Amino acid sequence: DSLEHFNIDTILKQTVKDWDSVFSLFTQIYLCYAKKPKGWYYKASALLYELLCVIHMESEAQESRKPDSIDAAASYLDEHYTDHNLTVTSLAEISGYTEAYFRRLFLSRFGTTPSERINYLRIERAKRMLEAHSHTMSEISEYIGIDDPKYFSTWFKKHTGFSPRDYLYQLGG
Repeated sequence: DSLEHFNIDTILKQTVKDWDSVFSLFTQIYLCYAKKPKGWYYKASALLYELLCVIHMESEAQESRKPDSIDAAASYLDEHYTDHNLTVTSLAEISGYTEAYFRRLFLSRFGTTPSERINYLRIERAKRMLEAHSHTMSEISEYIGIDDPKYFSTWFKKHTGFSPRDYLYQLGG
């Protein structure tokens, strides 16, 4: 009766590739419970364990695919960190995970959060552009994905301890 409130078809099909096996086992468990033949409890228990085994095996198969999708999102981040619209949410969508789960996997895999990685790449690019002495603050902030040059200065100081001008002064320029 509780299945009336859930769309079990949608829930399981999103996570389990071998849907036919799961559906068959679930149906057998339900029929065993509904008819209650002699020894039904043990039969239903055995079928339940088999169902859990199928789901667990599928889960392990998904676990082995995680590095590929996390690596794809990390590669996308490394190539598009200057994109103004780049967000952790968009990276999570690329990997196929929820944002919270993506953050945990990314941190586990790379030892840093996606936001920290984006900021690191932007800071390093901003430093190189400042050192080149050929770009205005507006150009640098626009290039690294920050729309407001005033905010860029505040953001740069927050991450480096120096304003962009002080950073250049420290370099002797």
